[in-house]
Amino acid sequence: MSDELINRVVDFKRPKIDNHDLRGFVLDYSDSLTLLNVLDYDFNLNGFSVVRNADIAKYKVYDKDDYFLNMALRLKSIKPARKPKIDLMDWASVLQTAQKRFPLITIHREAISNEVCYIGKLISLTEKTFSLFDIDSSANWDRPYRRKLADLTKVDFGGGYEDALWRVAKEENLIPKID
Repeated sequence: MSDELINRVVDFKRPKIDNHDLRGFVLDYSDSLTLLNVLDYDFNLNGFSVVRNADIAKYKVYDKDDYFLNMALRLKSIKPARKPKIDLMDWASVLQTAQKRFPLITIHREAISNEVCYIGKLISLTEKTFSLFDIDSSANWDRPYRRKLADLTKVDFGGGYEDALWRVAKEENLIPKID
């Protein structure tokens, strides 16, 4: 990664773990992780993702003003969101800082299964593991599950789906007591 990618739209190809490109504005990066403001294919911003740099096989930078994508973004007045204060030092730092700023986080372990993700609230963290109090697709809380930090490939937060789950859980008074 380089500073010239900051606030540029980039398509990341991660073929070993996901067949779909991940598109977004690059907001920040470290030696091992990159923070994106996700741009969906309907030209809408949809939260944030942090991905492992090691999984990125190739990327395309939309760095020319005359690219259709950049023209469409200009016409729709779409600019990257303000960068949230997410610490990209390691996965533990990402989880801690994302949970402080967003009510729900989504974790992906795409090397294990790229068809399953887990959404919930971080409730504990050790040097090698974390526990997430999972919420299901009906905004019902399951229970905490412990997982390995080393298995993480992507963490999402601030997106429309997480927001909808949180709002329904809150409206239905389904927020669990978490110490």
